[in-house]
Amino acid sequence: MSDSRPFYVTTPIYYINDAPHLGHAYTTVACDAMARHHRRLGRPVRFQTGTDEHGLKAARSAEKQGITPQELADRNAEAYQACWKILDIDADRFIRTTEADHHAGAQELWRRIAKNDDFYKASYSGPYCVGCETRFTEAQLVDGKCPESPDHSIEILEEENWYFKLGRYADALLKHYEENPDFIAPESKRNEIRSFVEGGLEDLPVSRSSFAWGVPVPDDDQHVMWVWIDALSNYLTGLGYHHDDQALVEQFWPESLHVVGKDISRFHAVFWPAFLMSAGLPLPKQVLAHGFLVKDGAKMSKTSGNIANPVQLADWFGADAVRYFCLREVRLGADGNYSDESVIDRINTDLVNDLGNTLSRVTRLVTSELDGVAPKPPAEEGPLAEVTRQAWAKHLAAMEANQPHDALAAANELISETNKFFVQHEPWKLARDESKKDELARVLHDGAEAVRHATLMFGPAIPGKAREVWSRLGLPDDPVDGSLSEHFEGSGEELGAPLWGFPEGGGPIEHGDPVFPRIDKKAFFKDLAKAEGKDGGKQQQKKKSKKEKPPEELPEGVITIDDFFKVQLRSAKVKTCRKHEKADKLLVLELDDGSGQERTICAGVAAFYAPDELTGKTICVVANLAPRKLRGIPSQGMLLAANYEVDGEERVRVITLPDEVPAGAELR
Repeated sequence: MSDSRPFYVTTPIYYINDAPHLGHAYTTVACDAMARHHRRLGRPVRFQTGTDEHGLKAARSAEKQGITPQELADRNAEAYQACWKILDIDADRFIRTTEADHHAGAQELWRRIAKNDDFYKASYSGPYCVGCETRFTEAQLVDGKCPESPDHSIEILEEENWYFKLGRYADALLKHYEENPDFIAPESKRNEIRSFVEGGLEDLPVSRSSFAWGVPVPDDDQHVMWVWIDALSNYLTGLGYHHDDQALVEQFWPESLHVVGKDISRFHAVFWPAFLMSAGLPLPKQVLAHGFLVKDGAKMSKTSGNIANPVQLADWFGADAVRYFCLREVRLGADGNYSDESVIDRINTDLVNDLGNTLSRVTRLVTSELDGVAPKPPAEEGPLAEVTRQAWAKHLAAMEANQPHDALAAANELISETNKFFVQHEPWKLARDESKKDELARVLHDGAEAVRHATLMFGPAIPGKAREVWSRLGLPDDPVDGSLSEHFEGSGEELGAPLWGFPEGGGPIEHGDPVFPRIDKKAFFKDLAKAEGKDGGKQQQKKKSKKEKPPEELPEGVITIDDFFKVQLRSAKVKTCRKHEKADKLLVLELDDGSGQERTICAGVAAFYAPDELTGKTICVVANLAPRKLRGIPSQGMLLAANYEVDGEERVRVITLPDEVPAGAELR
């Protein structure tokens, strides 16, 4: 299969007044995942990102730091490139607006607009937001502040400018929106943009004459281009626009998807198409406006300092975990919340409990019961085959709609159904019965095959970990960069049904340490507080300066909240349960606690439960209890149970949880 449709995806180019934050990573990871997906469909793909390096904000930031604007641009462009490398972002072009080919292309775009008589020179006087590099009318300000970013300062700007006749293009823009309803997404943003244009468009100042840090205006050395006409042209100049070789322009323009933050959607959906119309050039295919990542109740912003550092997060959690959080936590187009705790919860739930635990179940039993040899496909398909087909249909449709959040949800659903399949068929029980070896092989085959397909779906989001899972399964080729057609029926530009049957001839399936180690949330925040020294040591200094109060005496039997948090309560799945050979009152439970390692607990409930009554149940355990031997068997924790009397007779009921609760879930 080879899909010949070109796919060109771009991020906005990021301003170089400071280093990248997680909001920038959110957009760029999404574009990277889309590009990776479409490449493995066999499509010609171009993925472009870069840095916006001109403008008053950059000039002032450099002056404040005692360096030249070019030095500032070089330093922070390098920071972006280093960050994208850490996050495994694989762009075809990292464009910088200080590069010579960009200057030449931007100036050619200006000349084409000028040739259409859409520029005139006039003086401007009014409010200007330096942070947004945007002029506003007094009526547009909100309480005298920038309507887009209230933390940005507003100045009164007076200078001579070149103006673009934006008002000429209102009707043409509205017609384009009507004839191309997918040009702006999501629908709420399309409606907002249409209303803005219907309200009337004023002509637009598109040059600056009060400073010189920018692309020079052709034939006017007193002016530089407004940073936005300069920056927007990167989508063409990055393809080699106005160069001898126009092959990339001809191949990828206008099949372009601009993924941008909702705060700059107006520049991309109104100004940019108007510039292109004036220049006689085709318009891009779509402008997809996504929401903000919100931290501490506010949009992430370098100006306010309300940011999360993606390099630091990758160091804490791993690059793939950061990528996964960005893609899975928030649907592209909506706002989403960020916190360190939410990242840990997403990792422990989706990657550790679900994908990691399912992989561990497969590899542990195949290595222990089948000598690491992948089971052969059974003669008849099991239920997971149809579940897999349905998951692929959802996944592919979501990626075609540029919604990686929903595409990953389909992969999560497949893993969840695979876990339920294991609970239903209990392969750990089948392994103890020689007469059921064939059934065991069928169950393990279907489990391994479902994990294989899910890994292909996860590949664009978590390329490093996907390859690690692939290796554990002993599979050849590449789940990230390999062709999807090898895993589907049919030929031509359309994928057929996914192939069902674990491939033969691969290497041995291997069981090892968890691919996704569990993050101990309490330990993480304790270590973080220690590393930060409680606000750089200020809190500790304050504490030392105050007379310490003696600890409050508590009534006997009462504990503090700190005492309670010392106890780690987790969910666990009972894989096997048997009577203790040397103690009539004890049952020996082998548990899956989501860590990837087996846990054994001896519990004094034999008088109240037959072993089969607990096998397969999801129970609550104390996970950090020091182990001790009970009649020769190490017991690694304690289960929770209710102990009570009815009519003078003792009763014990083990506390159980619904089957949908994954192994290793934190209980509070």
